[in-house]
Amino acid sequence: MDPKSDTKSSKLLRKENRRENPRDPRKELAALREQLKEQEEANQALRESYRALEAKYNKKRDEESVKRTENQQLLKTIQELRLENAALTQKTVAVMAERVPLVAAVVMKSVYKKAANIPSRESAGQDTRIKKMRSLGHKFQDMGCEGQEKINEFIEMWSTVIEQRNDAAHKVTGDKVLEILPYCEERMRRVLEQAFRSLWEVSPSDWPNVTPEKKDREFRNCTDWELEKLG
Repeated sequence: MDPKSDTKSSKLLRKENRRENPRDPRKELAALREQLKEQEEANQALRESYRALEAKYNKKRDEESVKRTENQQLLKTIQELRLENAALTQKTVAVMAERVPLVAAVVMKSVYKKAANIPSRESAGQDTRIKKMRSLGHKFQDMGCEGQEKINEFIEMWSTVIEQRNDAAHKVTGDKVLEILPYCEERMRRVLEQAFRSLWEVSPSDWPNVTPEKKDREFRNCTDWELEKLG
């Protein structure tokens, strides 16, 4: 078949088809508008989906940012606590370095008194220095205590401080001994543990289960001169 004749036949068919089915511009326009509307709706759905994903991403990003900030603050706090703990440990070691000999001395003197059967004194009696201080009022005034009220305040505080000092430095309980043991060198710790068992009649490891009587048991210090006089 001749290609040219075939092309002519196709054109004739299209012409005949247009004559039989004429185009309606209004319908075509309406169809285009419907297609445009559908496309716009599809585009709108895509835009909404994009905005939702963007909002989700932004929320996740903000949450991660807050979490990073919190983690950084937490790390900073941990570092500060470590430094504070190190400083506190140093202070504790320094305090215990002074406290260990005081407690150990009372414990060892108490063991000696027990071995020598020396009776313990409950107290040293009334402090006679208060009466003497009252008679030295003019001396206190020379040192800046203006008036009897200031002198009396000093004397009253004297009694409180000395009593607290005596309890802190000259009175030993089982709890005080256990408190210093971790800060003792090995030989000292062995000696104090043995002394503890002698005075409180219980092993340090069994202290949590000790009887109330042993829990409240106290031993008081005495001067070396008193120790020589008594023993």
